Amino acid sequence: ARQAIIPCQRHRSMEAGYVLAHVLEAVVPDHDLGDGPTCEVTLGGGAAQCPIPSTLQSENVALPTAGEDDPIVHVRAYDSVRRSVGCVVVPVSTLVPLEVWNVWYAMDDGPEEAEDKPPEETSKMHLLLQFVPREVASE
Repeated sequence: ARQAIIPCQRHRSMEAGYVLAHVLEAVVPDHDLGDGPTCEVTLGGGAAQCPIPSTLQSENVALPTAGEDDPIVHVRAYDSVRRSVGCVVVPVSTLVPLEVWNVWYAMDDGPEEAEDKPPEETSKMHLLLQFVPREVASE
């Protein structure tokens, strides 16, 4: 069962490893996100909701990997009226432990998405991600 959505803060069970995340920006061509876009970051059974940019809050988004074999981070962006505008999926295995990834990721816009969009027409999200493995998290 999935845990309830928690605010952007350190989760209690981080000893198995965790991912720190910040959503700096979301860009959706031809769509105004409004004054208060938000995001939901999920990893395993944990989730956090934050404004975009998430740096408006003083806490990091930190979600435990919960000892999963192949944990995957999902970051879904919403406009000001809470309509989903896209999702980024990042396997934790693609993150180098303890390195901060400062990357623009293309967002999946859903089933109507064209496969070969030019970069200026591609929805994207600017993320900061850091994987803290079990060995370091338990110290």
